[in-house]
Parts: sequence; structure tokens; C-alpha cells
Amino acid sequence: MKIKEIATEINRALTRWERDPALNPADPTYHTKPYCMARAFASSNRVFVVYVGYQGSCSLTKAQALAYLEWIRAGNVGSHYDMEVTA
Repeated sequence: MKIKEIATEINRALTRWERDPALNPADPTYHTKPYCMARAFASSNRVFVVYVGYQGSCSLTKAQALAYLEWIRAGNVGSHYDMEVTA
């Protein structure tokens, strides 16, 4: 897969999670959500993932992004940090 295709598919998953109230519940104390203005995009040879818009992006190599995408395709929901913890 090309880097842009990987980013596009990750972006679709993030958008879907953000729109689903069951997957994106508000914190009862702070009223924040795990996904807010979430997106993924390709730039050069990296995929940049944003989970919360005002917190900035995470840079993933193609190998990391592909592993994250495979984890998502397996039915998992969460950040690439979650993937690394469960691996």
C-alpha cells in the first residue's frame, strides 16, 4: 500500500470512531472525549495521526502506520499507543 492509502484508511476509522457515541464517550468529570477533530494524513514518507485536535499530531513511519492499520482492521479501537501496549 502507498502511504497516502494507509493514511486515508486510518482517517476513515478515526472519523467513524469520533462520530460513534459508544466509542467516543465524554469523560464525566472534564467532559473531554478521546477523539476530537481526529484525523490522519500523509506527508512525505510518514503518516501523521491526530486524536485530539488541540494536542498535536503523532508521526508514524510507514511500517508503524501499516501495523496500526492492520490492528484497526482486526476490529480494535484505540490509538497506536493502545496497539503498542496490547502487542
